[in-house]
Amino acid sequence: MLPFHLSRLFHQRRVLFVSLALPLLLILIIVGLNFVGLNFSPLGLFSSHWLGYQQPAVNSFQQKEADSPAVKFVAEVYQLIKQHYWQSLSDEQLVDRFKLSFDVVYGPSAELEKKDLTHLKQRVAQLVENQPRAKTQQLLPQVIDYLLVSLAPRKRSRLYSKKQAKKLEQRVANINPKENYLKVLDLSPIASNAAVKRAFETKEKSIMRQATNSAQQKRELAQAKQAYEVLADQTNRQRYLKTKIEPTISGRLINHNIFYLKIKQFSPTTIADLQHVLTKQLGTAKPHMLILDLRDNVGGAIDYLPYFTGIFIGKGRYAYQFFAQGKTTNFLSQVPRLPALTNFKQTVILVNRQTQSSAEVFASVLKKYHVGVLLGETTKGWGTVERVFPLKTQLDSTQQYSIFLVHHLTLDANSLPIEGRGIKPDISIKQANWPEQLKNYGFGSATINYLQHLVKL
Repeated sequence: MLPFHLSRLFHQRRVLFVSLALPLLLILIIVGLNFVGLNFSPLGLFSSHWLGYQQPAVNSFQQKEADSPAVKFVAEVYQLIKQHYWQSLSDEQLVDRFKLSFDVVYGPSAELEKKDLTHLKQRVAQLVENQPRAKTQQLLPQVIDYLLVSLAPRKRSRLYSKKQAKKLEQRVANINPKENYLKVLDLSPIASNAAVKRAFETKEKSIMRQATNSAQQKRELAQAKQAYEVLADQTNRQRYLKTKIEPTISGRLINHNIFYLKIKQFSPTTIADLQHVLTKQLGTAKPHMLILDLRDNVGGAIDYLPYFTGIFIGKGRYAYQFFAQGKTTNFLSQVPRLPALTNFKQTVILVNRQTQSSAEVFASVLKKYHVGVLLGETTKGWGTVERVFPLKTQLDSTQQYSIFLVHHLTLDANSLPIEGRGIKPDISIKQANWPEQLKNYGFGSATINYLQHLVKL
């Protein structure tokens, strides 16, 4: 046994050693753990993690990329779809569509922690963090276009470039900038009407001399006929030379009792075109029979339809409906019936499988109010209304994207969607006895014979 004073000294040194050794040992353990990649803090024993609360991880790239054009671009598309797409989509449904689109373009990825816009933006930031800007500018539009194409009805909504949006605008206005009808008939801008007629007849004979009845021959013949229609009328010609706008309506008097009217599409000039054709082609004649041809009508500017329907059914009548996100919108006709149309006591409206969009809505209105007898085939069933929404956020200064989005469905007279169903005719030409059925509506032999000729064209 040690003497008391030595025992006390040894005890003091042992306490001192332990008090110094334990912190040193703890430091060595921490250094060792960090060395093998396990980050550890001695304060962790008292951190919020141990109190049941996990501090949210802060990713520097998320902060850096949160306001990047890529993230803003995706967020803006997201919000536009939520607000304007005809179907009501939950955040979960829309995020799932975005994720699928990203997976198709970028490759499969893990599920998002939460299906909302915030976490979608974080995923976008992750994807573009280490990607060259040029690559993002190439791939991200593909993602958005794939997403839009997948929306119901498929392939109606798209991501549009500035060039595509301009092309759509021209198509709605019935402008074909690539076409040169003067060149088609080899005419000068000041050619007389007689010269236009001679040039057309020469061109027509040249086309018909081709040995085969090919698709190319039909296209050339249709082009020549359109050129004649545009240039033979001084009003149409002057407008075409100034604006490249072509007429949307043509008409001719078949005989003293039958007037034929062809509506090719609906555009901002269609009402003026109709008034011009009726004034010029009818003159003092007062036929009682109208054949209104909507076959192959691609639709067009539906914003003018409340006015165009009024011309045929009168002002203030319920014309048609739109449907979007669980709500219907009623449209009333906006103008009185056109006096020139009051002389027609009988009307036949021709439709086929290529009658679509606004033309189907128009046909349904005429059928609803018994303006005439619908004759032909069930229409295409393209019952959507699309609109171009320009994007404020762009991926680079050289490109201007917008989204072409289905924002409403059109409804027929029974408040049923036209989409996928179309408008059924009163008399189907698929039935062998359709001419006999027309007799039951009071149509005479001359009218029926001419209609038999038309439906074969």
